[in-house]
Amino acid sequence: MYEIRTESVPMTAALESAVLRKVEWLKRFHPGVIRCRVTLAGPGPHHRHGDYRVKLMLHVRGAWITATGNPHASIRAALTSAFHVARRCLEDQLQVRRHQEARRRDPVV
Repeated sequence: MYEIRTESVPMTAALESAVLRKVEWLKRFHPGVIRCRVTLAGPGPHHRHGDYRVKLMLHVRGAWITATGNPHASIRAALTSAFHVARRCLEDQLQVRRHQEARRRDPVV
């Protein structure tokens, strides 16, 4: 399940499709992703108000992970940046979970 929120970004079918492809990419990497909220923020009504920003909130078993990519002049580049940050966060979360499970299996003698 995914949700897209926009702030000063016109939602197009192509943009929604790009977000959906990226969400599916994350789900293939980490099948434990239960929910994904994507917030797309634009530069505002004037081009000098900044760059595009993308924030992700991922719900995985027992945790919420927030990932924010680097701001970019292109919404596509901002999307790619945020999803790569999210993947690294998911990798870290998987590593911690594996370590915790290993510690439970191997009691200290």
